[in-house]
Amino acid sequence: GLCHSDLHVIYEGLDCGDNYVMGHEIAGTVAAVGDDVTSYKVGDRVACVGPNGCGGCKYCRGSIDNVCKRAFGDWFGLGYDGGYQQYLLVTRPRNLALIPDNVSSDVAAASTDAVLTPYHAIKMAKVSPTSNLLLIGAGGLGGNAIQVAKSFGAKVTVLDKKKEARDQAKKLGADEVYESLPGSISPGSFSACFDFVSVQATFDLCQKYVEPKGVIVPVGLGAPKLSFDLGV
Repeated sequence: GLCHSDLHVIYEGLDCGDNYVMGHEIAGTVAAVGDDVTSYKVGDRVACVGPNGCGGCKYCRGSIDNVCKRAFGDWFGLGYDGGYQQYLLVTRPRNLALIPDNVSSDVAAASTDAVLTPYHAIKMAKVSPTSNLLLIGAGGLGGNAIQVAKSFGAKVTVLDKKKEARDQAKKLGADEVYESLPGSISPGSFSACFDFVSVQATFDLCQKYVEPKGVIVPVGLGAPKLSFDLGV
């Protein structure tokens, strides 16, 4: 899969090291296995998750491989050879997952990043059927977030400047879709706000419209730094 993060690397100087093959949304067919591998066999269709953690530290054992100290600089396709090649060597079978027969390889590849990222954000926010969510940005990640959030039973309001993105958000099940929030929606209306743009202007909107003790999750890579307004 081609991720927007790849474009940040190519065109905007996101530094993940030198001399590696890109591509971190990966799915393929097992071509060979080592002598000690028992969980996969030749011919299996598998998806490969990006973080290439050590597997033994407290972060990996806690299922947050993405913050493993070894993973930084060794993420598949972001510092370590990734999926834009014919063959990929995966030395840790724990990085793989079997693809169900009813899921295509292209969907599985995108799911390792473009679905897992919003899924993780929504799980962090403890979204439930009583949640009232604001999602800013309905591109790839935002579109997947709509579907994940609706599967949790939440009410989803989407904000996006682009008409095509708003139209797509409606098709994906968003309850309300706006170019800008109307006056009928008061500040402090949402239990959680997910910012898939993450520039200061959108982050300020999240701070304005999240309820007291609500949750704000910046997901996008729009700005390297974001500031809180403490109101003092």
